Amino acid sequence: MITIIKDQYKNIFPTKYVLGLLNSRLYYFWLKNKGKLKGDSLELYGAPLEDIPIKPADNELKSKIIQIVDQILDKKKSDPKSDTSDLEHQIDLFVYDLYGLTDDEIAIVEGK
Repeated sequence: MITIIKDQYKNIFPTKYVLGLLNSRLYYFWLKNKGKLKGDSLELYGAPLEDIPIKPADNELKSKIIQIVDQILDKKKSDPKSDTSDLEHQIDLFVYDLYGLTDDEIAIVEGK
């Protein structure tokens, strides 16, 4: 069962940091391979969500991801159709680095 992040973990896993990770291409790739595809969407149940490997990051990286998430949220709030793909790609690069992915692994995640 998914639970709300406990107070003791909020500094390790701030909500917007986790939001950035969960919306990255790497996490989509992971969930796509653990969950079920329904057309272009993912159908997720307890097991794949409970097993998501959320990796802690240093404060600098968390801050960078949170700042980008804030920028995306601000853009989408003012115009829900705004293109945030450049910002999303920046988060992807941070996540790839966080997990130490090689260029070949990144190519697999990005379907290249």
